[in-house]
Amino acid sequence: MRKEGIQTPVLMLTARSELENKVKGLDLGADYYLTKPFEAAEFLACLRAILRRRGEIQPDELTFADLTLNISSAELICEGRSVRLRAKELELIRILMENGDKYVPKETLQLKVWGFDSEAEGNVVEVYMSFLRRKLSHIKTKVRIASSRMIGYRLEAEND
Repeated sequence: MRKEGIQTPVLMLTARSELENKVKGLDLGADYYLTKPFEAAEFLACLRAILRRRGEIQPDELTFADLTLNISSAELICEGRSVRLRAKELELIRILMENGDKYVPKETLQLKVWGFDSEAEGNVVEVYMSFLRRKLSHIKTKVRIASSRMIGYRLEAEND
């Protein structure tokens, strides 16, 4: 799997607790090796650790139709025109671009961008989508943010 360049996070859950098994599992590409029995808190901590590491394998640029997102410079680029993004805008558009034309629920966006303990108002996602739509319009991209009530948001590209 790793030899083929597949970077999917792997958590091995097994009853085999011998050192040689742990070493073999990790050497074959597992991100974490957890032996049974385990506590729920330990399992959740392993998942959080793997998800934190996931950021290390993300590409620096994402593309959808004629739109490019440069993550390190926080810029949206279309045919030589670019616009800077604020942190929350960057995270929102990154999630949408990673999901392509699949809908992402509003609640998922709010949780991933503002966090579980956030005191952000219920319409914060709509407000930031408005900011992003203006920026997309400014750089004259064919990409637009579509929304569907009770479903979520996704990217769409206009046909020529």
